[in-house]
Amino acid sequence: EGIVKIQINYPSENTIELEKNIEKEFGLKEVLIGVENESISKDYAVAIQASEYLARILKNNMKLGINWGRSMKNIVTTFEKEGYNKLVNVKGVEIVPFLGTNNSFDEKSQSLRLTYSNFLAIKMAELLKCKNYNLSAPMIVSSQKVKDVIINEPDVGGVLKKAKTCDVALLGIGSIDKDSSLFILMDDGEKMSDTIKQQGGIGEVIGRAYDKDGNIIHSELDNRIIGVTLEELKQMPLKIGVGYGNQKVEAIKAALKGGLIDVLITDKETAEKLV
Repeated sequence: EGIVKIQINYPSENTIELEKNIEKEFGLKEVLIGVENESISKDYAVAIQASEYLARILKNNMKLGINWGRSMKNIVTTFEKEGYNKLVNVKGVEIVPFLGTNNSFDEKSQSLRLTYSNFLAIKMAELLKCKNYNLSAPMIVSSQKVKDVIINEPDVGGVLKKAKTCDVALLGIGSIDKDSSLFILMDDGEKMSDTIKQQGGIGEVIGRAYDKDGNIIHSELDNRIIGVTLEELKQMPLKIGVGYGNQKVEAIKAALKGGLIDVLITDKETAEKLV
């Protein structure tokens, strides 16, 4: 009578063997590959894979930490658009932002205003009908001294403490490039990206840089970011990394080598280059 509809979303181009190869090579718990076609863009294909995975692994009383960025926003938007929130029936879940929020004063940074951790945590909590927290601080401040004052405020320090204990981390993987979202936010972004490259920086997760082997690089930027550190991230039980594109291949590979993520979600072209 048309009351029930069964649809199997099986990609015409199967990637199971490729996923298994990457899982084995880098010791990952799981790899998911989005396949674009005439009707689905690369961005959307990856976001669907991430949304499906979240719907599958979310459990009662979990704490989900969320990064910032365009790929994170795509996931939250797709999670709602495809109705995955209606498939999840969980209680006691908490959504925690991993980074603060900078104001957007120029045109470039204005385009990022809906990609911040705080905004995405609020939206995800609304979809799951659960609790969220707000990290009431800028993402990047002018100096270590300013940062120390802010993180010692109970309202900020309390959320950072909560973030350290997340069960699941949803992360975007970024490259060290002056045109990437992280460095666009900074007045000295081009200089900072060049400095980190000179230190051997190849990629960044939650604004923290690492080298080609996934080793943490402690830079001046590290001292100015208000959010979770890579040392704290490594202690979390499940780290989901989302990244794709030619400019991110080396950054993704380095993150895998360094054990910064346990689950990789990417596109087919990027996945092929990883092996």
